[in-house]
Amino acid sequence: VSTQSNGLLKVSFLLVPRYQLIMPLVGGYTDPKPADADVHHLTASLKGDAEAKAGKQFPLFEAVHYKSQVVAGTNYSIKVKVDDNDYAHVRVFKPLPHENRGPEVTAVEVNKSLGDAL
Repeated sequence: VSTQSNGLLKVSFLLVPRYQLIMPLVGGYTDPKPADADVHHLTASLKGDAEAKAGKQFPLFEAVHYKSQVVAGTNYSIKVKVDDNDYAHVRVFKPLPHENRGPEVTAVEVNKSLGDAL
C-alpha cells in the first residue's frame, strides 16, 4: 500500500501459484521437522566423528529436529540432545550413492539450547 500524489491509495497484490507456496525453495533448506528413523540412524552412526570434531565426549547423542538441503548429495543440519539440558547443532554432508563415500560431519556447534534455531 502506498499513497500517490493525488491522494489515492495504491494497493498491489502478488499472485503466486499455489504449488509455489508449499514447495521448498530450490537449493534452500527445508523447514525444521522432527527427526525420523533415518535421521536417528544417521546421527547415531556419526557420534564418534561429531565428538572428535567438537573435541569432547557427549553423554547422550539423540537427534531431535533436522532440516535438509539437496545439493550434489544432501546437507543435514541436526539438533542433537547431548546432555540433560544441552544440545549441539551437527552439520552432515551425505554424498550421492554413486560416489561410494559415507556421510561426514562437517561442523559441530556446542552449548546450544532446545530453543536455538538450527
